[in-house]
Amino acid sequence: MIDQSEASQYDGEYIQQDANYSTPVAARDMFWGITVSDIMAELAEGGASDDKVPMWLADCETNGLDECVNNMAGSSGMIDCADAYRHLDDDEIEYGDALSVDYYDDRIKIVKEQLAKGGVRFAWIMNHAFPENITVPTTSYSNFHYY
Repeated sequence: MIDQSEASQYDGEYIQQDANYSTPVAARDMFWGITVSDIMAELAEGGASDDKVPMWLADCETNGLDECVNNMAGSSGMIDCADAYRHLDDDEIEYGDALSVDYYDDRIKIVKEQLAKGGVRFAWIMNHAFPENITVPTTSYSNFHYY
């Protein structure tokens, strides 16, 4: 999150995301932070997203790589339009609107799930994008010619 001390580094008007300043900057960073360990904990057995993994991959397993990637993009776009670009009262977010702490509190759950889903799907793609029997040719540096 860009706070007011970093705003000078960006062109154009800076819009403070918590315009009422009711939450100290340090608390905002701590409160809205998401770490790899947070996502891993949610994906671990018994975690908040553990039971969702098969559903996230069902389309990929059924329809293959191309359809999987297309559906991922469409699904992300729908979530963006339905949640990320809307205030809590469902009004569209306009340029210059202040986003409240309540907005972040509500949307952080969606962000965490999207990050977990993206990680799981990316791992599936990497496991299926390349054949297992692919070989990588190697050449010693002595055979290279620098011009």
